[in-house]
This record gives sequence, structure tokens and C-alpha cells, in this order.
Amino acid sequence: MFLNERSYNPKGTLQVDFAPAQWDYASAPCNTHMTSGEFAAEIVVDHKTRPPIFHSIIQKTGSSEIVLWSQATSFQEAEDQTQDLLTELSRGQTKAEAS
Repeated sequence: MFLNERSYNPKGTLQVDFAPAQWDYASAPCNTHMTSGEFAAEIVVDHKTRPPIFHSIIQKTGSSEIVLWSQATSFQEAEDQTQDLLTELSRGQTKAEAS
């Protein structure tokens, strides 16, 4: 099926396939933990979607409050975004402490 083709599931709602049927879900990495300064992040994989969605959740260490939450369509994209955001947040925290 091409991306612009439409099909309907048995309930009559629109169904769009964005990934080939042979998508290898097993190759998507497991959840990943990252830290920088006072911030911690988890990259969580949602295998229920095709292709999997990678959620990046950033929190201040020791807090349950979510500072940032983003999504990506590949692990590499999620990892790069998360590392950049963690670095930016840590630098901001360091500047605030120095003031």
C-alpha cells in the first residue's frame, strides 16, 4: 500500500499503514535511560504502533514532574533529541546556579 492510498478496517474507520508489513519490531531498542546534571531521561518505545514511536520523557532527578516530553519515529532521532535537550537543560541549570 502506498502512503496516499486509503483502506478501511472492518469497523469502517480509516486505516493507514505507514510502515511495511515486514517491519521488524524486535530490532527496536528497549527502553533507555540517560542523565545529565540534575536531569534524567527515559526513551520509551511504544511497540503498539507501526512503526514504533519513541517517547522521550525528561524529569529533574528525584522529581515525578515531567519537564519535557517529546516523540520521534526512530530511536536515533529520539536519542539525539534527548541528548541535546538534556545538555541544554543542564547548561541552563548551571547558569541559574551561578547567578
